Amino acid sequence: MFGSHRGSGVAFWARSLNGNLERLYVVADGTGVSIGDPNELELKWNLVDLTPGVEMPPKDQWDKYLYPGEKEVLQMAAHWSISPSEISKFENVGSGGVAGKLK
Repeated sequence: MFGSHRGSGVAFWARSLNGNLERLYVVADGTGVSIGDPNELELKWNLVDLTPGVEMPPKDQWDKYLYPGEKEVLQMAAHWSISPSEISKFENVGSGGVAGKLK
């Protein structure tokens, strides 16, 4: 799952396997949550650690970190799956945007 909203400063991604949440990162107007281990792409970005129980840096220090937006959400989608910005390159994609099916 991936999403962003420029107007409200929200960016998120989540990944689960067999119904178990493996990774969740949500940032929304200076607050958020992080569950699971960051992947190699996230580690390159220097994101604020939003793990529950970890003290967040003061907001005046957030400029030292990457605040993810639409660009990073699309990069994460491509890293894990298919970026929605690339879906037109695939044939037989239905109106619901399904590019593949699990078997």
